[in-house]
Amino acid sequence: MNPQTITIDSLSTFISIIKTNDKIWYRGQSKEDNKLWPSLFRHPQKSNSPQEVFEREKQILAKFKQRSIPYLQNRIDNNFEYLFLMQHYGIPTRLLDWTENPFVALYFALCTSVYKDDCNAAFYSIFPSEWNKLLLSEIGQSDKIYDISDELIIKGYAIAPPSFDFVRPYPIAINGNYNNQRIVAQRGAFIIFGKEIKSMDEIFDEKFNGNQVLKKYIILKENKKQLFDDLINIGITDAVIFPDMEGLGKEIKRTFGYEVK
Repeated sequence: MNPQTITIDSLSTFISIIKTNDKIWYRGQSKEDNKLWPSLFRHPQKSNSPQEVFEREKQILAKFKQRSIPYLQNRIDNNFEYLFLMQHYGIPTRLLDWTENPFVALYFALCTSVYKDDCNAAFYSIFPSEWNKLLLSEIGQSDKIYDISDELIIKGYAIAPPSFDFVRPYPIAINGNYNNQRIVAQRGAFIIFGKEIKSMDEIFDEKFNGNQVLKKYIILKENKKQLFDDLINIGITDAVIFPDMEGLGKEIKRTFGYEVK
């Protein structure tokens, strides 16, 4: 995927490229070259064939269900809700995090990358409903963002599907249930991947023919520190993004000049 020619060199530049539009989602990545694909696909050793990926997801979910019961504060009704919760605690899933809040995305692009002088960071924007419409055009779906109760999601993106014949190939945008404080604070949104083990970048290049549904901007390495300081100064801090003891701990460490990983 070719990045936009615009680079984000300051907070004012950033504000000039974002739009107050609830139809747009955003994502930040600490390294410019990282692909847009979910953590479940990133295993350093095991195969990424569709069958093995889905089997691995099934095993990870089973382990989480077994071990998470003492920590759950709310009732979990189905496997998709488990995936949302797992995603926000760093457990590998087929979900890729996005957000409705561009400042949250900028935070994630910079919060660890700011300590690394050897790489640029990246910021993405996407029109999720348009992305869905184009990738589901062959079955005549409208431009909408799907809920986990929709039949298309239940059958086409099932965990441990009985048959791969019904599994959809491409990643699409879905609404996540706000079942924990982190999702609420981060205005979380999600792309769920299907059986095609490709990144969104690759799919965009193959399928969209120059359509601007997905855009990428570069944050040059020499601008990261000042941009992150400015972001913190307007109130986008660790404790705002992570409204819990972990977030408070990160914020205190950063305040006193320690590196936050």
